[in-house]
Amino acid sequence: MINHHSLKLAIRLSFVIAVLLTTCSLSGCELQNEYPDAFCLSKSIINSYTTAAASGSFTIPEHIKASTPEYSVPSVSIDAEVITPDTTKYPIVMVKKKEFSCADLQSIIDICTGTRTVLYSDFTLGKSEWLTKIDALNELPSSELVRDDWRTFIKDNYKSAPDVGSNQEITIQDYYKSTPQNAYAQNQYGGWSQFYFSKDSNLFIYYRDVFMTVNTLSEFSEDQFDEEYESLARFTWRTPGKPDISEDYAFNIAQNYINSLHTQLSLFEAEPCSVIVDDCKKTVGWMFTFTRNISGMQFPFLNGWIYANPYEPPRFVSMWGPEVLRIAVDQTGLCVIWWGGASELKNTIANSIALEPFELIVEKIPEQFIKLYKTHINAAGAGLHFEVTKITLCTSLLAYSDKQNQAVYIPAWCIDYQRRWENSDELLDVGQLYLSAIDGSYIEPRMLTSEATRLLQHLD
Repeated sequence: MINHHSLKLAIRLSFVIAVLLTTCSLSGCELQNEYPDAFCLSKSIINSYTTAAASGSFTIPEHIKASTPEYSVPSVSIDAEVITPDTTKYPIVMVKKKEFSCADLQSIIDICTGTRTVLYSDFTLGKSEWLTKIDALNELPSSELVRDDWRTFIKDNYKSAPDVGSNQEITIQDYYKSTPQNAYAQNQYGGWSQFYFSKDSNLFIYYRDVFMTVNTLSEFSEDQFDEEYESLARFTWRTPGKPDISEDYAFNIAQNYINSLHTQLSLFEAEPCSVIVDDCKKTVGWMFTFTRNISGMQFPFLNGWIYANPYEPPRFVSMWGPEVLRIAVDQTGLCVIWWGGASELKNTIANSIALEPFELIVEKIPEQFIKLYKTHINAAGAGLHFEVTKITLCTSLLAYSDKQNQAVYIPAWCIDYQRRWENSDELLDVGQLYLSAIDGSYIEPRMLTSEATRLLQHLD
């Protein structure tokens, strides 16, 4: 048995919620909700939406500027492109949660590997395999490119490793239901692939190599450099440069996997990514992100953290998190499949519903920021400043009438913003705020009902 890599596969690409109490990964936590109706769209609310007159076509500006009064805390400025789909229909659509059976999971695993795959409950490397990893580190042009903790990790495992590794075969049937777990398989490149899944759930993750990390270009802005974690030389080396393959070639590979998985998701974003194995062998490929598109309205994925204020919780949240499929491809082929919140279309509840007038949405944007962040003051007494850079009419998946295996997509506005302190030019982070396009209420499709419930419990 070896020590596992310090980065847990379950949260490498997942949303993580930052709240004032203990929380869990959106991809892995499936706790039952003690107050199941509290954050769900009810049948009566849905009925009220569907009985209102449909919006039809209406005028929305392509760009908008606005700001809060000078002494608002936090302050909010809007200088944003407004993105809307070319449609006059704004439907509400019900979906059913996918529940991967043993046969489903084995099929997906075989799609990833390209062969009938034998699984193992863990993996043990022999001394020669660890020595190969040590030799690979020594081939790097500079010691600054290697993290000390990784060098120590492989040396310690080399010392304790058996001469030859021995591993126990396992089948998917041997795993517990609804409990995220790891499985491993020997790959054709002499290493081990890693799978992370949950039987009878809708989560599946694959890494071609257990010691592989994948980082997209958007993760490498200057403000994300941490000198306590790595040297600047290593940070620069990890940054994706020019991909080794063309975007079109990589997309064709990704599209083949999309077709094989029989999902109806649409491409949302493509960006270069660095693919690093054993902390020293780097290729540059492409990361493709696929999300649900309803009548031209697409869910806009942003990898990162979200914040929830227990005193100003969202009106509606999600039962199982966003539906996102990410596929990374390099010159060797498939690197990663990360499929969370998998679902399938069930039926259309309403072909088109009335939307809140856009000018009212614009008024509610700063109001919501103020509600959420009015108590956030730094040591100098300054509040936060939010700069809204983009406003997108999208679709968002929300919990429905406490149904564990059903949810609804509704039209929503996604507000992209940058955040900093009022007395500083330094960017703290970027994020997204979601408002229902139907009534302007604050919603959070990246937060689970179980997590929202804990917000209420925190106040008890």
